[in-house]
Amino acid sequence: VDTCLRATLTDMPQDALPLATLSLLHFSEWQRLRETPEGPRAFAEAQDFAQRAYDASPSSSSGIFAMARSRFYAGDCQRGMTLGRRALNLNPYDPDFSGFLGLFGAACGRNDEGEALLRRSIALDEDNTAVSAVTLAFMTSQRGNQDEALALLDRMASPSNMEPQYLMVRSIVLARNGRLDEEPPVSGQHDRADHQ
Repeated sequence: VDTCLRATLTDMPQDALPLATLSLLHFSEWQRLRETPEGPRAFAEAQDFAQRAYDASPSSSSGIFAMARSRFYAGDCQRGMTLGRRALNLNPYDPDFSGFLGLFGAACGRNDEGEALLRRSIALDEDNTAVSAVTLAFMTSQRGNQDEALALLDRMASPSNMEPQYLMVRSIVLARNGRLDEEPPVSGQHDRADHQ
């Protein structure tokens, strides 16, 4: 993916969308590598691509959101939320913008706003919101509502229900319900149950 996006930039060096996507990819790489000597390199590349996306198109939702993500990962919640809201105002029907802004908002201690954005993300696209659903399930469980948390997790389709974040949050919710011996669903279990 990285190679294809870089090839796109050869033809369109000022296109904010591939620059923003490269930033996201490198932040994902940084998350895997941050405790290693390669972590600072991945972080710097991610920040650089975010800045380039923003500079290329400071009025586009993708350029603005790339910079919002960059600010969150740099620990600047205030600037991240301000930029994230601007991006969301430009593209209010993007479930990823709502979901990630909700996740970042919650991580910054803005739980009410974060939860509202996570719920909006799920409402916009229930089939493609693994991050939003898992984050919202965890927040709901923290508040003591294990039934709603479990319902959110149970609606997630395969392969999202095999992701480590899902499995961890599901284990927490089940433990809080006193169901310590229950196994997480096997990939495809929901699909098979739907057809019976």
